Amino acid sequence: MARANDPQKNPAPRDEVDDGADPSVGIVSPIVMGLLFLTTILPIALLMRLFARDPLHRRLDPHARTYWIDRKPPAHGGASMNKQY
Repeated sequence: MARANDPQKNPAPRDEVDDGADPSVGIVSPIVMGLLFLTTILPIALLMRLFARDPLHRRLDPHARTYWIDRKPPAHGGASMNKQY
């Protein structure tokens, strides 16, 4: 026998349902993300510029014939790529 306050029998009106959307999320999230950016990514980027670090090798070399990077073939000959599934 269902009770009178059973949520399956008596669903709450739409304005009483908690969607998990708190209005402060629209304010707090950008602040937290901004602080995270300012305290982690920005200092790393500034240090990399300061020490002229270019891990992606994006600088142009006018004397280079090509930008191709020679690689040695793998020692196993690519056998580990057979029958992956």
